[in-house]
Amino acid sequence: DTVITATDMAEDANAAGGSVLVAEVLRQRLVRERARWEAFNRRAREEEEYRAARWRWRWPLNPPARGGNNDDDDDPRATTMFEQPGRGTTRSTTMSTAATGARTEPTNGDDDDDDEPMCRICFGGEEEGAKGADRLFAPCQCRGSQGLVHVRCLNQWRARSRNNASYFECNTCHYRYHLERAAWAGRLEDPRVLAATSGCVVFFAVLSVGVVVRLAATRALVPLFARLAALAERAGVTGATLDAVANLGTPRPSHGWRDSVRTAYAACGSAGGTAGANNKCDSRALRVALREAHRVVTRSIALVDASPLHLEFAFYRVVEWLPPWWCVGALDGWNDHFRARVTVDQLVGESSSADLGSRRGRWWWWWSPRHCAGDVADALDTAVAGLVVLGFAAFGWNLGTRLRGNFRFNFEHLLLPLAMMVSSHGARTARLIVPLGVVGGYYEVYRAVRVWSKELLTRFGERVLEVRPRPG
Repeated sequence: DTVITATDMAEDANAAGGSVLVAEVLRQRLVRERARWEAFNRRAREEEEYRAARWRWRWPLNPPARGGNNDDDDDPRATTMFEQPGRGTTRSTTMSTAATGARTEPTNGDDDDDDEPMCRICFGGEEEGAKGADRLFAPCQCRGSQGLVHVRCLNQWRARSRNNASYFECNTCHYRYHLERAAWAGRLEDPRVLAATSGCVVFFAVLSVGVVVRLAATRALVPLFARLAALAERAGVTGATLDAVANLGTPRPSHGWRDSVRTAYAACGSAGGTAGANNKCDSRALRVALREAHRVVTRSIALVDASPLHLEFAFYRVVEWLPPWWCVGALDGWNDHFRARVTVDQLVGESSSADLGSRRGRWWWWWSPRHCAGDVADALDTAVAGLVVLGFAAFGWNLGTRLRGNFRFNFEHLLLPLAMMVSSHGARTARLIVPLGVVGGYYEVYRAVRVWSKELLTRFGERVLEVRPRPG
């Protein structure tokens, strides 16, 4: 802010023609500006004193064992003293006053050994006869009120800290803990084991959610809308409303068309079809089976003969993706199946029986995703439904977490671009949302598994040895 001096006021008065009223207005203006300037300087001094006092309080009693800046952002004591809302204000203020007074003069040793021992993380004391995880011990070279910590508190901090170095060393004095480990302890820290465990957790979660979603659709929602459609038809309801309710009550399409196609291919392979130089498999039964299969697949994926309550089919339709286990004959992908006109020759193709002469080729051909059995195809559809639900759920949870953390930044750099993408590409944006959600969910599971492995390791696989045994 700019301070108005007496010279400026005199100049303004002269410019005003020497009016007494104008001079009084200028004087009051000068008083207000001076008061604002003094208030600004007072706030600046208070903030500077507050930062200096806070820094002195957080500084350890003894200097670190080796050079470098202390990682105060990852210090469990700083987090507990300043950032935990559940702590009482009176206790924190008392601790601040006591700690500030203790740091006004350097200490040479254990000057405060006569004080009551206290954990530097939870500020709790030690009960009489405490053993195991409830006892206080000195794992590092820190002294004074920072020298003791509960075994349980230290293990929880080591397992849950975002800084990987906190698992092996103290964040204040940078002393590396003396660890006593079991022979199998290293396996719990192997990244490959953690990644495989996380993958198994995500896999079973996808299958479980997919099964629940499919049972909810086939056993509850679809029959309910089918009954509603029947009641509406009896009541004389017609038009788009009845069609919409009836479509929601459409049963789930089956993979029965695969049996007829496989039977036609097998008959063609055993009989040789129309034998030729290129061993092309072509028969009337195969043509009829492929034509009927193409009709069933296109009507099902287009949600004509399938309810949108079956999430896998709704996802196929929205993102315009046809999985390999729903492809018919020689056609491949969405564009081939939904072109303007599909002929039987295009369904048969030129290499439909290229592998029929080899037994190994036939075995691999029958078990590939394109030519797998109906039960395998149903399981793949169930997995897709689980991926869709988990992908959207994980993406929404991650987005909500980011918005709660920094709403303005993430609103401008994440939510607005996402809204623009949805407005330009429509529902096909799910092609990006589902994979990103699945990857983000896998990462969160990996983090949780890593924390769980560290907690398991600190409980059963290793322990931190005490550096300075307490007297008596």
